[in-house]
Amino acid sequence: MLLVLRQYALLQFVPATRGLRLCVFVFENDKSKKQIIEISKAWAYPYQAKLELQEQLASLKGILQIYQQDSVVELENARVENQTLKELVIALEESLQQHRDFIDDLSRGLKN
Repeated sequence: MLLVLRQYALLQFVPATRGLRLCVFVFENDKSKKQIIEISKAWAYPYQAKLELQEQLASLKGILQIYQQDSVVELENARVENQTLKELVIALEESLQQHRDFIDDLSRGLKN
């Protein structure tokens, strides 16, 4: 008896290969056709499961790449916004100093 155990994730799978050596692969007999179909279906499951896992992995990699690209764009936008805000703070500090100087000049002029 041929027995193969495969495990995908948490699912254990034993293909239906019992009696394989007794199976005569002649397509004249309906019983043989049925056995061949059952065996091929049983072996198709692990292959299909592998393809599904590969597709899911590829999909997750694509999603991860999109998130990474979005993160890079967001980071660059935040850096530009931060630089703009720094420049605005510098401009406001200069304007505040000019107003203080102007008020000081007015105060000196009123005292004299």
